Order: sequence, then structure tokens, then C-alpha cells
Amino acid sequence: MAASVVQRIKENPLWVALCYVAGFVLWQFPLGVLQSWSSVEHETIPDYLAKNGWPRLRYLIITWYGLFVVILAVSLWFLLRSSREHARDEVEKKAESTQPSIRKEFLKAYKLYKDKLGGHRGDPELLEFAYYAKHQSATVLWVEQYNAFYLLGKNFRWKCHDDPFPPEDTWFIDADNKKRFNTPDECFPPWAGVAKAWANEPSKWEWIGCREEHCFYLNAIYVQKCEHGLILGGYPRNKKDKRGAKIFVLVGEYEGEWTTGAVEKIEGADCVAPPTSKAALKKWQAKYPNSRQPSLP
Repeated sequence: MAASVVQRIKENPLWVALCYVAGFVLWQFPLGVLQSWSSVEHETIPDYLAKNGWPRLRYLIITWYGLFVVILAVSLWFLLRSSREHARDEVEKKAESTQPSIRKEFLKAYKLYKDKLGGHRGDPELLEFAYYAKHQSATVLWVEQYNAFYLLGKNFRWKCHDDPFPPEDTWFIDADNKKRFNTPDECFPPWAGVAKAWANEPSKWEWIGCREEHCFYLNAIYVQKCEHGLILGGYPRNKKDKRGAKIFVLVGEYEGEWTTGAVEKIEGADCVAPPTSKAALKKWQAKYPNSRQPSLP
């Protein structure tokens, strides 16, 4: 702590000035008064004080130095307090510098829901393939790294389900899925992993309703994992207007509440149409060999 105080004195010119003032008050000023007095007056200082009704010299000296000690003690107290705060700030800055960074586009949303999300874990991850589907009663987000689908209901509750990764081509073809799920002509059936999971556990999936639209976003969506949830962002507000991006905040471990959080002033990602026919699927696999789509003959 002593070293910290000395360092703070060196860094702050006001404290350096205070040290000079202390030297002046304690030594230079009294010495100057004595020298000036002896050359101007013809009587001693004690005689002058007694003659004019002043307290004795010793009392004045004690009062003078006592007053200075009080001022010096208060100044040192403020200096010690400032040094402690400075040391605490340095520790916090050092701790923050060693923490994983959070993506700047997520900061506003994270600060709004930090109490519920807890601390962020690791750096934000870029999703090579991010699937987004809007169904009648839910939004479906697919996070490949976590092998998971996130179902975001209109009641602002969400649930997580594992991705079954269907190996058969038929789950990626709308015509087959329409027959499989008896989908009405006015909307589209579930697709790929959503369709397979729905077929496996219809009671957990059928509530989301028909698919209205869906997109792949390639190397554009980031996910930030937190102690108690996720933040996903970069999705366009809508396919026709990319002048803003949606940030989804999911609070909870495997289910909980969700919100769109803050809409950041960044350009939304481009939508890449998922393959929904056998011909489109072949082209997709040739163009994106690293995607987890089935290998086609």
C-alpha cells in the first residue's frame, strides 16, 4: 500500500504541490517570519505578542502545527482512499482483460439481461451454417455447434431439442414431407432435422405449425454462450430489409424465456435458400461439402 501511495503522489501533480506546500509551511515560512521580524522590529516576538494581547508564542506554534497536521491527515486519508480505489480498479481491469470478449453487437442486449444471463462463457462463435425457420406458432433456430434446435414460441417461452441429423434425403424434400405430415396447400411442411424430430416426437413439435419461411445464413450469425442462456445475432429483421439485425436472447438452460432484445444498427445477413428438392439438394452438397447435409449418390 505504501508503494501505491508513493506512486499515486508521483503521478498526481497536486500531491507533489502539497508536499512543497508542507515544506514551506513547516520550515520556510516560520524561518522567513523570524528573519524578517529581526530586521524590522526592535522587540522580540514574545514581547510583541504580550504587549498586544496575543497568546504566547508556544501556543501559536502549537496551534499552527496542529492545524497543519489536521490538514495533512485529512489529505493523506483522501490519498489512501484514492489509492485503494485505484488499486481495486486496476485489479478489475486486469480481470476483465483476461476474460473472454463479448461481441460488440451483443453488448446492449447483454447489459439489459446480464442479471438473468450471468457471465458470458468463452468468445462468441461464428456459425458456419445457421438455420432459421418461421413457423405459424414458433421461430426455430438451429445451432450446429450445439447439435440443437431452439423453439421460440409466441408466448416468449423457448425449449431446446436435440437435432436427429436425418441421413435420408427424403427429410429434405418438401414434396415428401407434405405427404408425411398432411401439410395444407397454403403452407410448407417442416424441413430436414425439424421434420425428423417432429416425426419422432410429434407431441413436442406439432404445436409450432406449418413452415412459413426459412433461410440459411452462412458465416454471418454469432452465438454467445452465457452461464444461464444464449445470445444469437445477425439475423435480418426481415428478408426484404437488411438495414437492421435481430438479436435473440434466450434465458435458461434447456428452456426458459426469450426476447428479441435490442435491434442493433448493423446490416442483416443474406438469406440462402435451403434445398427442398432432390435436384437442389445435389447442388447444395456440391457447393457446400462441409455442411451436414446427406451425401447424395
